[in-house]
Amino acid sequence: RVDRLGRFVCGGHTEKGSTPQTAVYRLNTDLSVEKLLGPIRTCNAIAFSPTDGSMYFTDTMAGDPHIYRFRDYESTSMAGEMEAFAKPAGKPDGSALDTEGGLWNA
Repeated sequence: RVDRLGRFVCGGHTEKGSTPQTAVYRLNTDLSVEKLLGPIRTCNAIAFSPTDGSMYFTDTMAGDPHIYRFRDYESTSMAGEMEAFAKPAGKPDGSALDTEGGLWNA
């Protein structure tokens, strides 16, 4: 996904085993690459609020997956406070935000 400042954010997937071996990365507008969070097992549900600069993320393969909100993403990246935002049934996957800031998850 691309954040509100035009930076591409993506993450990996640990194919085998239960040990987290990947991370969330960001390609900045100057083409530098930055590791934002890790280690994780499966990066999913990346979404960015159109209204307040928050970022949403889940590690789908975590033992008890939640969708987390990083309220201060635009100023602190994923180093800021990680707030448990929602605990959907099953394993959360892709997310999107509507124009009013409502989070929808597959």
